[in-house]
Order: sequence, then C-alpha cells, then structure tokens
Amino acid sequence: MSKLDTAEEKRFRLRLAAIRALSPLPDGERHRYDLKSIQRGGYFSLQGENWQVRAMHRYQETKWDFQKDKRYTLWELEIFSLKSAQVRHIEWGVDDDLEIFLAGERLKFRDLTDDQDRRVGKADLDRLADAEGGIKYQGKTYWYNDDESWAAKFYRNNQGSPERVRFYEFATKNDDCLTIEAWYDEADRECEIWTSREVDTHAIRILQLQGVPAP
Repeated sequence: MSKLDTAEEKRFRLRLAAIRALSPLPDGERHRYDLKSIQRGGYFSLQGENWQVRAMHRYQETKWDFQKDKRYTLWELEIFSLKSAQVRHIEWGVDDDLEIFLAGERLKFRDLTDDQDRRVGKADLDRLADAEGGIKYQGKTYWYNDDESWAAKFYRNNQGSPERVRFYEFATKNDDCLTIEAWYDEADRECEIWTSREVDTHAIRILQLQGVPAP
C-alpha cells in the first residue's frame, strides 16, 4: 500500500469515527445555542459542511508588556471537517457582541512585502506598527490597525503554563484580515501569519454541544 493510500485510509477512518459520534440536537432546540455554547467534541455546521471541535485553546488579553491581565478572552477552536477531513481554526470572542473569525491561509514572511514593496520580517513589526504601514499579499494591501492589535497569554487546551504572544492586526478596506502572531517564550519560534475573515454569527448552526472527539 502506498503512502497516499495509507493517508487516505486514515482520513476515511477519522471521518467515519467523527460521523458516528455525532448525535444532533433536535431541530427545535438548535436556535437556543451559538458558538459560545459549544465544548470540545461538539459539532456545528458552516459553509455547507459539518465540523467537529477537536480542541479548544484560550487567549487571555494582557497589557502590551504582558504584566497584567485584561478582561477580553478569545477562544480558538481546532475543527475537523466530516466531509473532507480538513483541519481548520475558528476563533470567537465577545467585545460588546459575539465576533467570529475563520482562519484561512497560513503564510510565511517570504510571501509578504510592506507597502513600499520591501521584504518584511519579525524585526519590522514595530516599525510597521509605529508608521501604521501596510502589508501586501497577492495584490491586496492590508493596513495596520492599532485598535485591534493586542497582547495575550495563550493557554493550550485551556490549561498549563501560558505562552506570551502579540497580535499585529492588518486589514484591507474590504475587511479581509491578516494577523501576525509574534511569540516570545521560545527565542527561535517563527511568527505565525494567518489570513482570516469575519463570519456572520447566524451562519453557524450548533448540532451537538459536546462529546468525545474522534482519536
């Protein structure tokens, strides 16, 4: 059996286990819940697919120097598609109202330039922030948004010792988002760069609140 066949069989088994573990709520009850209600092992539908929550991680906002916690909390859900076995990430937080963002592409600095067509790296982030400069990717310019940029402590699986991270937030005029995550507890850890877009809260239907995730 080839590696491709083995990988395809693994995806099939993961999908099958997740499908078998789904026990949907009655239709009449689903409107009572939103993404805030879901726990690890729960399911929801979005963009024509059903997704299982495989893990939940917490970001607790802090001051920029990480010395004091603030009130805002962001939850990152690792989600698994029952249709394709694709793994993605979706985030939600409450800042007056519920806000939900679905992660898109994961990028590298080599994919980006600044608004002056110069290469950028981690050392350029504060310069871009001070100048409220832009990042270019695939013909779009994402402009720095100081109001949305923030620092946090990251708790993997909502437990254990936290890791420190700063979020440098950029957005196009059409509200496409690009986030550069600068991590500070491992000197050689690369920044994580993601595109994302806000999701209408009404586009998500909760199917099951919690359960035992597929292995």
